[in-house]
Amino acid sequence: MKLLINHFRIWWQKPADITQRNPNREVSQLELFYDLVYVAIIIQLTHIVVGNISITSVLAYVSLFLMMFWAWFNGSLYHELHGNHDLKTRFVIFLQMICLIGMGIFIHSIFDGGYQGFAISYGLFLGLFTILWWRTGVHDVDHKPISQPFVYLFCLMTIAFFVSVFTPAKISYFIWIIAVFFSLIFTLFSMIKENKKAKAEQLEAIRNIGESFVERLGLLGIIILGEGVASIVSGSTHIHHWTILNILNVIGSFILLVTLWWIFFDFISRRLPKKDNYSKSMWLGLHFPLMASLGLIDTGILNLLEYVQTPHLADKLVLIIPIIIFLLSCIGLMKVIKVSDGLKFIYKNADMPMILAIVGLLILLFLPINTTILIWLSIACLLAPIYSAFLMWIEWKSEETIN
Repeated sequence: MKLLINHFRIWWQKPADITQRNPNREVSQLELFYDLVYVAIIIQLTHIVVGNISITSVLAYVSLFLMMFWAWFNGSLYHELHGNHDLKTRFVIFLQMICLIGMGIFIHSIFDGGYQGFAISYGLFLGLFTILWWRTGVHDVDHKPISQPFVYLFCLMTIAFFVSVFTPAKISYFIWIIAVFFSLIFTLFSMIKENKKAKAEQLEAIRNIGESFVERLGLLGIIILGEGVASIVSGSTHIHHWTILNILNVIGSFILLVTLWWIFFDFISRRLPKKDNYSKSMWLGLHFPLMASLGLIDTGILNLLEYVQTPHLADKLVLIIPIIIFLLSCIGLMKVIKVSDGLKFIYKNADMPMILAIVGLLILLFLPINTTILIWLSIACLLAPIYSAFLMWIEWKSEETIN
């Protein structure tokens, strides 16, 4: 016990100084473990829409995904800025994971009377971050002008979620959405707006998006695409008499996920945003519709494989519209990421193949086609961006060889 007391600051360190961040930091096993909790949550989100496609269910999915993305963003960003290799960091992340497990348990029953459990879990999560942001200002006075607004923000959000426990369900949903949306806008706006009270080096440090955080977003994309593979398996387990159409549906669904992976990881992932604050803010903001669209695509695939033979307009919309949003998000992100001089020509001309793909996908909405044809024509529409991505890869490899 004496050893623990004498060396308290070894195993329970102060929050890391953001001006001393390691630019070459690698994503830790602890962070990967943390991200896995979101696998279970995304699975639960998928079942809100599948077999019950409506405007209400899709809006519920998007709203709840926004809340989950906001939770992931805060957990990941705080660790990126202030995480240490100590017992305290592990303890804090495990506490977050307990809160997230609570959200995952109640998220599917939110609309069946389980909203109080979700509100309490999310409120505890926000309360934890209120303490964490407050603690950074206590131990680093220079950081206080930046952290203090977030202390107030998270404190208000925590109160809002605990108040929602005692309000009717519909009012509670409204409180949640307003609170999370406002906090997201506040954060993005803070990256653009100058804080005259904060030191320049503090502002530069907090706005500097490191390679490890970019990698974390890529890993989140992998997790969501992995849920797509799970959707293919889950949507096919009910098939007892396999036909050539069933086989084509399964293979086509997987190839569709491959095309999305190809576009995202060739064009967007692992690339830092440009140095200006507007680009950094847009880079963060555009990742939400991109990730949400991938989740809805997983849902659309599961819905087609398990419930639909001849898709109606609603069944097409829940697959096609998310793919279009994914492509539009990629177009926006390509404008704000840094690329080498040798690749600028390809990025400059990558918009048109994606726009052509969007036009083709919109046409599919109005064609009287079955599930198999819908899946494979969707893949065909994405071939133009894939071809552009392939050219970019060849250009990049040739440039790498020369260097």
